[in-house]
Amino acid sequence: MSVWNDTPCRRWRCGPGGIDEGAPVATESCITGDPRVRQVELWSLREDVDLELDADQALMRTPWGVVRLKNLGTMAREALRRMTFGPVSLNNAVASRLKDAEGPGGSAGEIRGELAQLHTLLNQLQYLVVRSLAVESTDPPLISVVPMTRQAVFTLPDDISMPARLSRFASMRTEDGSLILESAMSLHRVVLHSPEAAYLVSSLARPCTAQDLARAQGLPEEAVLQIVRYLVAAGMVVLAQSGDPPGTGDGGAGPSFAEDRDPALITWSGRDLLFHTRSRRGRHDEPYGATYPFLGMVSPEPLLKTVPEGPRVELYRPPLEQLLVDDMSLTAALEQRRSVRCYADAPVTTDQLGELLYRSARVRAVFSTSEKDSGRPIATSRPYPSGGAAYSLEIYVTLGRGDGTTDRGIYYYDPHGHALVLVSRNENDVRELLYAAQTGAGLLAPPPVLLTMTSRFSRMSWKYRGMWYAAILKEVGVLQQTLYLVSTAMGLAPCALGGGDSDAAARAFGLDWRTESSVGEFILGPCSQEEGDARAGAAPTHLGMRDLVAQPVNDADWAVRCRGGSTPGS
Repeated sequence: MSVWNDTPCRRWRCGPGGIDEGAPVATESCITGDPRVRQVELWSLREDVDLELDADQALMRTPWGVVRLKNLGTMAREALRRMTFGPVSLNNAVASRLKDAEGPGGSAGEIRGELAQLHTLLNQLQYLVVRSLAVESTDPPLISVVPMTRQAVFTLPDDISMPARLSRFASMRTEDGSLILESAMSLHRVVLHSPEAAYLVSSLARPCTAQDLARAQGLPEEAVLQIVRYLVAAGMVVLAQSGDPPGTGDGGAGPSFAEDRDPALITWSGRDLLFHTRSRRGRHDEPYGATYPFLGMVSPEPLLKTVPEGPRVELYRPPLEQLLVDDMSLTAALEQRRSVRCYADAPVTTDQLGELLYRSARVRAVFSTSEKDSGRPIATSRPYPSGGAAYSLEIYVTLGRGDGTTDRGIYYYDPHGHALVLVSRNENDVRELLYAAQTGAGLLAPPPVLLTMTSRFSRMSWKYRGMWYAAILKEVGVLQQTLYLVSTAMGLAPCALGGGDSDAAARAFGLDWRTESSVGEFILGPCSQEEGDARAGAAPTHLGMRDLVAQPVNDADWAVRCRGGSTPGS
């Protein structure tokens, strides 16, 4: 693709003070059979790239480190300088050189050499270069393609004759007055500057050829074709496989696309894959980690949640001395841990709940600043770990069966005061929560106890960007494992659930789901004799799995040996 030609176009012009609109400049390319179409490809550097030019080199400070460029020709230096101002046609960087070359004594060979250097340089710096597309009739560019990682490569396809479709992994949002198109499959994001570009993208929800699409748009055909090329190069639009002619596919159902057949992608939804890629580094350039994005704007959630008003049940506190004597070892708890879904015909006692919550989730200590700062509390210590010691999780206890000390109902666990506080005895709420847990666990009856973990989100989101919600889910996991091990040591029947009804929980607990919502569930009951015997072995206790034949692999008999039992053949 040519970096320049000498066809005049009234578009962007870069002068000493920046970009001036409306002055005649040379277009970079005009892919057209209609000479009235003035198509302009624009180039710029990412906004976070700082360029310093001196006599013999260029220094570029980028999000991925410092880049030093030496022995730059005049054309390359001028192109980089102009690209710092915003989207410009590269003809602006070479127009004067072309004019000189066309005159007497001009050096076309020298121009070709500098042009080749510019091509090579821009190819090497693809991850720093924003590619934009405009036509003469538009003011801002139609679209811009922004590289997000150092590995981003932008290559325009030669052939777009096959049917095209918006990738099923692409999603759209608004930011700073523009529409942003992004995909977990792409290392670029696309900014849609104009309504015409947004309409074109929406028209690609169904497969169609670029030529058919162009006939239905309010833009010149060649501009539409080039936009499609840009979207394909950016990974937002996919082309049908070459083996499927337009209008055909499996069973004549229409064009087929590789992303719909790829075994590595079939099980991913666009939403899940985007969450995965955006909650980790590597495939995006968004803020990540402890950036304190709302410092000075809003206050974070308090260290400890304000305890709801209501009747309190002070809970049992197990004596450490007794636990040190009677408790099973960590190894025994790990080996005998099972997800148990069958229970004895008895309630979980209030004392058992007290011991479980005390050992798993109580506040052990509160850390404060120095007395000069009025001793402001800033952190807590609890039995399970939390990202940044934020401890955003809260526990609500739904009792399906009381023991006389604590009645059926919904309670909040106060981890600082180690007490249950009655939230609601509304039977509809209790029944709805327990039924959701029952169906989620595949039980024949509601579980005796449901522990619902909620998160006060801004405890994490006030400090972190990108990974904060994923960190909350990891915290749920470590709390669930802590509950598993303590329940096993206590002889209870524990089982973590994979999901729950966040709206039902918010209604029952009286929460604004936007600020605090359920993120994890854990059911509990008294262990039956049958399940207690199964726990001592290696067999699974899930319904439907008890008849499976075990093939011992790595010391499968440890659970039995931890109980002091014997294994066959011993």
